[in-house]
Amino acid sequence: MTKTVALLALTGLLTLPLPAQQMNLSGSWKINLAKSALAGDHPLPGYELRKEIEQKGSKFVISDSTVHASMFGMPIPDSTVTNEYVSGEKMRRSSGPCPFGIPPSEIQIAAEQQGGTLLITEVGGCFGIAATTERRYFLSADGAQLNELINSRSSFGDTEQRLVFDRRR
Repeated sequence: MTKTVALLALTGLLTLPLPAQQMNLSGSWKINLAKSALAGDHPLPGYELRKEIEQKGSKFVISDSTVHASMFGMPIPDSTVTNEYVSGEKMRRSSGPCPFGIPPSEIQIAAEQQGGTLLITEVGGCFGIAATTERRYFLSADGAQLNELINSRSSFGDTEQRLVFDRRR
């Protein structure tokens, strides 16, 4: 009887859901152009996009650094843009990058953790163009790659991109 009760108790424990694994996007990442889908973007030779992510609990600091970037086939200055996000925080003001050395524009940002995914929503844009962008960040099963799915909507149309980054260290 004791063995039966113990077996039933063990079986009950095995059927309980396991707690969700905490995501940790922290790291240094470099774009893998061969695995990425850049929509209509066609980077110039030597283009690099590096991403640094520091995650502490629900706070994320994300820095994007570009080298040899272009817009409409014209080179734009190398740049680094850093933003802080707090998961669960409502929309707040921040600044977003603009091309051609134009000062950053004001945007609204919010972040939300959805299981193993970080969703960042940005509203606003350069040159007074209204745009809404959603960025979804998640790791590959082995944690060696960071995926960033980008969906943007503006008066110029909708775009979708999938950026794949390899872990640098």
